[in-house]
Amino acid sequence: DMEPEMTHAMEFGTEWRFFQHRLGINLTYYRTNTYNQFFKLPALAGDKYAFRYVNAGNIQNQGWEVTLNGTPILTSDFTWKTSINFSTNKNKIVKLHDELKELVYGPTSFSSSYAMKLVKGGSIGDIYGYKLKRAPDGQVVWKDGITARTTEFEYVGNAYPAWKAGFSNEFSYKNFRVSILFDGQWGGIVYSQTHHKMTEHGTLKHTLKYRENPNFEVVGEGVMLDERGQYVPNNVPISVSKYYADYWRRANVETNSFDASFLKLREARIEYTIPSAGLNKIGIERLTLALYGRNLAMWTKDFPVYDPEVATLNNGTIVPGSEMGQLPSTRTMGFNLTLKF
Repeated sequence: DMEPEMTHAMEFGTEWRFFQHRLGINLTYYRTNTYNQFFKLPALAGDKYAFRYVNAGNIQNQGWEVTLNGTPILTSDFTWKTSINFSTNKNKIVKLHDELKELVYGPTSFSSSYAMKLVKGGSIGDIYGYKLKRAPDGQVVWKDGITARTTEFEYVGNAYPAWKAGFSNEFSYKNFRVSILFDGQWGGIVYSQTHHKMTEHGTLKHTLKYRENPNFEVVGEGVMLDERGQYVPNNVPISVSKYYADYWRRANVETNSFDASFLKLREARIEYTIPSAGLNKIGIERLTLALYGRNLAMWTKDFPVYDPEVATLNNGTIVPGSEMGQLPSTRTMGFNLTLKF
């Protein structure tokens, strides 16, 4: 008796053009609700199957898309065209199933360390895991020199950004043309297994902090419980290697998760079109030479590994907000020769 998944969508948009089409604005608002999704539940008592599938759920997405484009300069020799786009999406799990309080959907490979959960009232992309245990005033709690952690998974953050944006410019002067594209996002987090492992091995910059300690010991900043059950400053030293291996251990999702905001110089191109006057004699209508590059530069606040624009493949499913052994992003540079006969 399964029913097909259904999506109800609503969208409003407007488009404006000014100054003989030299300035344009596109504005769109959308909202979609998806129903009758497939959920896997334990079988009912007496069934001969281990699981059953049901239709349920109401997942809502709503957001804005804005594009502003224009031609600030337009002369016989020089033209400047520019475009800015901005988009935001807010996801909400309105309803799951009456028998479901939450649903873990990934990743299975490291389910003992963290989980992506669907929880009523939450959002797709919510990350849960172990965090540092803290005193009422927010200080980290230590026990026997190492950090105490929460005993259950807690909400850490969401993998998806609050908004994304792009900024492109194209400059033309006679037979030369230069184009530049920047894009980026704000918000979202990434849980980094690479950061955990490289910290444990002492190969990241922040592990240099205590290496000048002659005894190779460190006292973690925070508090501990004394014999009376009162919080007092932590005073138990541990080895530097143990400190880094524990504080940034794989199961500590809080200390291995980082802001995924970034700005990228996504693409740049410079080209020159040879005047056609001398080419027509040899049957060529147009000849263009160009140099281009992609992923040329990136700016990010504090992401410690390579690139916050990352996801993990888990049993054939792409899981955002998770990084495991990521390789550096590829920077591409090349040369184009275009002929038109």
